[in-house]
Amino acid sequence: MITCRETQRAPAIAGAPSGHRADPFVSVVVATYGREETLCQTLSHLFDLDYPSYEIIVVDQTPTHTPVTERFLAEHRDRFQYVRSEPPSLPRARNVGVTRATGEIVVFLDDDVIPAPSLLRAHVEAYDEPTVGGVAGQVLVPGEPRLATDRVGQVVDRRYRHYNFNSTVVTDALFAQGCNMSFRRALIDEAGGFEPAFASNSTFEEIDLCLRLHRLGYRLRFEPQASVLHLVEASGGCGNRRGGLKWYYWFLHNLFLLALRHQPLLSLARIAWDEARTIVRVLRDPWLLPLWLVALPHAAVSFRRARAKRLSRSGVVT
Repeated sequence: MITCRETQRAPAIAGAPSGHRADPFVSVVVATYGREETLCQTLSHLFDLDYPSYEIIVVDQTPTHTPVTERFLAEHRDRFQYVRSEPPSLPRARNVGVTRATGEIVVFLDDDVIPAPSLLRAHVEAYDEPTVGGVAGQVLVPGEPRLATDRVGQVVDRRYRHYNFNSTVVTDALFAQGCNMSFRRALIDEAGGFEPAFASNSTFEEIDLCLRLHRLGYRLRFEPQASVLHLVEASGGCGNRRGGLKWYYWFLHNLFLLALRHQPLLSLARIAWDEARTIVRVLRDPWLLPLWLVALPHAAVSFRRARAKRLSRSGVVT
């Protein structure tokens, strides 16, 4: 199993949060698209978190909200920053939120979660260790039991992934789940932010940033006390639910892009072969193979373009 323990430990960041100083200021970034009632519900819970110093930044990619949602946002506008971002892109929206963030720690939440009141406190306390650069929070789904496992957010045999973000065990992880994660603000900037090349359903965009964090020498801590209930709203969001040719095409594109960016940790050849076998043997849909054949070179083009952009910026890990 490939774990984050294989990475080099990094030195402490000057001014990093610790248990021996005042509560650090926290920025909560909520990127939203096509959500109405659940967005209002999420924000209502965020207004009442048990933490003394934080800001909420809503990055809205929805062209037009319902009158009820518009009224809610207008009535509570003094309780959060509101930013418009178009065209829709989850990684781009997260980056917009980061540019507005003033906190030492930036927490990223989906627009269809119910946070535990102690969410921010749990995220912050996980940074008491200076080598922790990011925190993966617990993600519960209605009807899904909790697990007692330390195999959370890991890659096995360079292809299989253990998610298990409903675990109750504090452990180190290789990656977080995007609906509930946080990072030191300074490290987001140092790593180069989220990569917009993870397009459409934006699958794997958070894993990409987490892996770059490890390459900088920092750890990612899984903290079950930093918990949210993920409602997995059917409408809106990135459409990260399996089904349809478009979804599967961009899943393949983003998967291949992730492998290209992080070899040898992830084996592109192994992943591509496994996906082809899955199409033929498991899905029994060999007619999907043309998607595979197009997605791979498309990912290679996206990889080269993204790398060229990053190389044009000095001091950015690529």
